[in-house]
Amino acid sequence: MNISYKRNGTKTYLVANKEGAGDSDFREKMLTRNKIQYVAKMQPQIIDGSTLYYYDIQGKVSMSAVFAGKNMNCREIQHFLQALSVFFSETERYMLLPEEVVFDPDAIWLSPDTLDPEFIYVPGMKPDSSCSIEKLAVFLTEHTDCSDREAAEYAYNYLETVENGYYLPHITLSRDIPVGETDPPSSDPYIDLTDVPDVSGDIEADMSAVFEKQSSEAKKVYICLGIAGIAAIGYVLLVLYPSIFPFYLSDSEYMILGVGIAVVFALVLISVMHIYNKKRITDDMSCDTSSAAEHTQESSYPVTDTDFCTERECPSDQMYPVPDDDRTVLLKGPKPHRQGRGCPVLLKDGGGSILLAHFPFVVGKMKDRVDEVISDEGISRIHAMIKEKDGKYFISDLNSLNGTGVNGRMLDANETAEISDGDMVSLAGSSFTFRLA
Repeated sequence: MNISYKRNGTKTYLVANKEGAGDSDFREKMLTRNKIQYVAKMQPQIIDGSTLYYYDIQGKVSMSAVFAGKNMNCREIQHFLQALSVFFSETERYMLLPEEVVFDPDAIWLSPDTLDPEFIYVPGMKPDSSCSIEKLAVFLTEHTDCSDREAAEYAYNYLETVENGYYLPHITLSRDIPVGETDPPSSDPYIDLTDVPDVSGDIEADMSAVFEKQSSEAKKVYICLGIAGIAAIGYVLLVLYPSIFPFYLSDSEYMILGVGIAVVFALVLISVMHIYNKKRITDDMSCDTSSAAEHTQESSYPVTDTDFCTERECPSDQMYPVPDDDRTVLLKGPKPHRQGRGCPVLLKDGGGSILLAHFPFVVGKMKDRVDEVISDEGISRIHAMIKEKDGKYFISDLNSLNGTGVNGRMLDANETAEISDGDMVSLAGSSFTFRLA
């Protein structure tokens, strides 16, 4: 898949070539005429006879860059998997094909504040292993905080799901983690029934209790309905078979009796409605009281790893219970740190320095997402990343607004350039000198 980046003023676009034709035109119209949740907005342009797809990624940072310096914790990976689940529901709704989605973490764009993803959908794209869902699943396992057991379970379980040939994450949508207003998918192609408890006995016991013990309000309803039913049957028999009764009525008396029966029916209906409303209000109050009592009781006891939590009971940072088994999850360990001498540095013009103690090393002004905070005006939240490979050093612009430069040349959006000892590096309006130890 051929992907490039272009700047147009303050706007940054990801550009992809059109590969397919025919039925891909239908999906192209779907993308351009609808606002699909978690799908990057696309506009086609014809240049020199070739169709190029332009995706607006201004203000977004690639997933690989966001989690290059900070691994995903449990809440972050759950949020991403929930968004991925909604995304697959949306693609099915608009008759889009999952194999035409670029699942390369370098081309999945996140909002630094909310971590909401935007996926690149290329109509007619031929399946490519570099863009497959398997690559995304492996990325999640390699960039999950290995010290967070719940996060490791989520990443490993989704990798296992993908290896079994499925796309949808096996995850329950949570109220505490916003994933948009779209309803969750109505069906999940991967449903594990091995852990579903047998509740048939509980249902039978509950139904028996309903029939054995009726509330006083229900008994009142039955009595009213019974009286109205007896009166109605008696009136019908009196009209159809007057001979079976020891008394006779005139026409006017029949009419008066019929009116009386109708009045009785009306009173019965009013009584039933009153009793029902009273019962519903009472039930709601008791339900609220019991819920508050349960919440108080739950907050008094810590939730352990082996407790089974429902969506209502679990706190926002408590996920699925982790099974206590012997399965080992192999994850990428924490990035190595190199302390003391031997670490490259960025020397800032006018004083100050940044010690590059590990790689990759991310700079910007968003404290929770970068390794070094640069508070200068013009620096993006996640601005640039420095890597080391085979003894060489590289700096990458991370779709920053004001750009990254090397020796006076401004890099394109998301471009990577090699840097050596003594090179001048500019981050927006700030200038640095790269020095090796």
